Amino acid sequence: MGEGTASNASEVAESGSTEGASTDSVAAVTRSGRSDGPRGGVLQRIPKWVGPALVMVVAVVAFMPKALTGQATYVAVDMMEPLSPLRDELGRAPHVESPVQTDQVEVVPNHVSFYENLREGRFQLWDPQHGLGTPLGTNPNMFVLSPLSLLLVAVPSWYALGLRVALLLLTAQVGTYLLARRLGVARWLATIAGVAYAFNGVNIVFVHRVNVVYILPLFIWAIDKAVSRPTIRRLLVVGGLVAWMWLEGFPSAFVHAIYLGAIWAAWMLYRRVRRELAEGAFTWRGLLTRVGGLAAALVWGLALSAVNLVYFFSFITSIGLLDQRGQDSNGHLGSTFIYNLFRSDIYGNFRDPADWWMFSNPMEAIGTVGAVTMVFAAAAAILAVSRRLWLTSKGRDAWGLLIGQAVTLI
Repeated sequence: MGEGTASNASEVAESGSTEGASTDSVAAVTRSGRSDGPRGGVLQRIPKWVGPALVMVVAVVAFMPKALTGQATYVAVDMMEPLSPLRDELGRAPHVESPVQTDQVEVVPNHVSFYENLREGRFQLWDPQHGLGTPLGTNPNMFVLSPLSLLLVAVPSWYALGLRVALLLLTAQVGTYLLARRLGVARWLATIAGVAYAFNGVNIVFVHRVNVVYILPLFIWAIDKAVSRPTIRRLLVVGGLVAWMWLEGFPSAFVHAIYLGAIWAAWMLYRRVRRELAEGAFTWRGLLTRVGGLAAALVWGLALSAVNLVYFFSFITSIGLLDQRGQDSNGHLGSTFIYNLFRSDIYGNFRDPADWWMFSNPMEAIGTVGAVTMVFAAAAAILAVSRRLWLTSKGRDAWGLLIGQAVTLI
């Protein structure tokens, strides 16, 4: 088998493949034993992605209905009530629904200020009114240049900020769905995986800070497709996602995402080379094309990010920040917080200010993966042991890497 044949076979198994070979495309059999066959009815004409898409949209709307229907703003404006001058004008005692969403107070005003200036033709580099002065356009931590933040150009800020979060949640669900489908997971199980990932405790708590996690599944999916067949279009998508992750802020999360993408690419290349060697289809040209293409995609993504990446890197190197580590591996969250995967309140009630200011910091300790994920993981383990669950070839490629990462993290 030549390289082209091997690539095509892999492509069939990874793209629409599972759709085409699944039982969804086969005529159903009724209880009476007769084949219904394709009748061209309304349901048969509905694209298969519509069902999962509806579930994802409904999940987001159910999570933030008032913000999306315009009945209220998503922004935690109630956190301003205990402070002057709003406190003096209320005419009642201040009431804060959630005292721990300080990230909104730190980030939201920057977006509003930056895009108010941008609409007037000014690219705001500095905000003197926030934190005794804060850099904006050159500061990736504020993620004001995120593609989703561009909503504030045309949409009122009180609504656009909530819509931005909704689109992040949809991105996470779609990316997880596509990655799961690529690994051979059934359509509705992939849909559940998307919902479970987007709405797990970690992602929801840090929705105003570590936004890279919402794009990560889509990034891994794009890398896997580029490893399978490194076309120009696929490599441009990988580069675009690299830039998007950087512009979402939190540089350390971006670096970890790049590490994970590189590990995924290296593992899949190893599995591919091993398979091609066994089939006598390996060529150095094919391997170098894939490695070179992915490297070029990374460079392309960094070039797209240059608008604040260059300044940020220049700044942190000039003050020697890269030469020191601010925290060790246990400085922020100790290893014992692994138990928080199973119970979100094991170290305290994150809605209670008394617990919030304790050393344990339950808000940032939330790592709960969710009951849905746990139940399905247990069900999958039982089915695998009983030999009623089988992995696709793509699933087998990823299985060792996923298990290895889980064991390493624990």
